[in-house]
Amino acid sequence: MSKITGKLHTFRVPELSDSTPGHYAAVDNVQDTAKGALYADGQLVGNTTRGGYGSFDVPAAKSSYRLVVNAQRRSDWGVYSTGTHTEWSFASAHADQQTALPLLSVDYDVAGLDLLNSSRAGHTSKVGLSVRNQSGAVTAGSLKAWVSYDDGTSWQEVKVKHGKIELKHPKKGAGFVSLRVRAADRDGNTVDQTIVRAFGMK
Repeated sequence: MSKITGKLHTFRVPELSDSTPGHYAAVDNVQDTAKGALYADGQLVGNTTRGGYGSFDVPAAKSSYRLVVNAQRRSDWGVYSTGTHTEWSFASAHADQQTALPLLSVDYDVAGLDLLNSSRAGHTSKVGLSVRNQSGAVTAGSLKAWVSYDDGTSWQEVKVKHGKIELKHPKKGAGFVSLRVRAADRDGNTVDQTIVRAFGMK
């Protein structure tokens, strides 16, 4: 759990996960690497070479925070999620008791993939997007999505309807699908996540 105790922020955000609940891992910092940084009111608090894991002594007064985590996968077998960039923004202040930080996560439910996590060129993939915090599902105050077929060089915004998007894949020229999602809850906490090569095309 990512939490605040007193004025110590402790983050426990695994860089790698899939659709199976509780199935996650951290990078090994050998072939796969991750870096993290925490900002308070726009000023750098500290960095970590452990990606989403780290502890930071922060100001006691209420501040606006931004946590940034970048992960890169270079292992031969890791063909998907080769690069992720995630930014969280939230407000926090001194807490006498251990309190969960209001970090948001996005779950992706991609329908119709084969056993190798690929979709067919020229077809349409339906993707469910659900937002949650550390306590469970939340109602998104806003939810936007983009898709890229050139590893994030260019992006196309996709309409989100009832928590779902439809991706009309090109008939040729694309080997992978990259996704970007930006979500906010009704308290103003946000998450902005980019996944390069989220799934494949065939």
